[in-house]
Amino acid sequence: MTAIQGDWSVSYWKDRYGSGRQSCMPNNPGADPRQSCDEGPARRSIRQHRFYITQTLKEVLRQGNWSSILDMGCGDGLMSRWFVRVESIRQYQGVDVSTDALQRARQRCWDVVEQDRAQAQPLTAALGKMRFNVYDGLRLPASVRNRRFHVGLSVGVVDNLVEEHVFSAYMSNLFFGPVLGAVLIFGGTHESDVDPRRPYYRPRQVRRWVEKNAKQFWEGPIALTNITKYMRLNARYAQDVPSLFYRRGTPSRSMPLFSGRRV
Repeated sequence: MTAIQGDWSVSYWKDRYGSGRQSCMPNNPGADPRQSCDEGPARRSIRQHRFYITQTLKEVLRQGNWSSILDMGCGDGLMSRWFVRVESIRQYQGVDVSTDALQRARQRCWDVVEQDRAQAQPLTAALGKMRFNVYDGLRLPASVRNRRFHVGLSVGVVDNLVEEHVFSAYMSNLFFGPVLGAVLIFGGTHESDVDPRRPYYRPRQVRRWVEKNAKQFWEGPIALTNITKYMRLNARYAQDVPSLFYRRGTPSRSMPLFSGRRV
């Protein structure tokens, strides 16, 4: 959950993580800047949003029979730690511009394993599937670029890509890099200029970019009603955390993931 490389963007996020601040900040003006929103008054809502994201990803993996993920802009691991317990994820690769953020992400995943070990739930082997690499923001490192992944994942990143060339490079890596199956993006559903109050935030219109540059991908809604009873009862999260799903190739009638509209 971080912006990716760019003259200003990369400096902002490196400084933010380097100073001990989180990718997700509490809304309380008087809160400690090192405090995560997980610890603030909105922690229940935030965790439910992350549960929704995790369940959506699990459903995508199930319906596509996929098991490997490239998480572009994983930040400090506030989402990564949720994926440790997802058995259908057999390979997870997170990349980010900040070494401080990646160190924190590794620690968060380890904390999950330690917690489950204390509860007699051995998950040490699951930790081995979690990999993290630093990314210069324009080109993936060879160790990542030379691998292959089923799903490219972007959680709250595209709306933090301020520079045009940064956004273009990010999207190209996500769609035309080592991802062979599909791309799942949370965010990027509307467009506006940079807000002076939040200079790191610039809403993006992903659909427009894909229609212009990635015509070999098909777009379709994820069958959220097939996830869990919990999500059917909490449909508002589908509105609060909008998602876009694209799959390479021709849609199948047997797959409820697609609306059948060519991008």
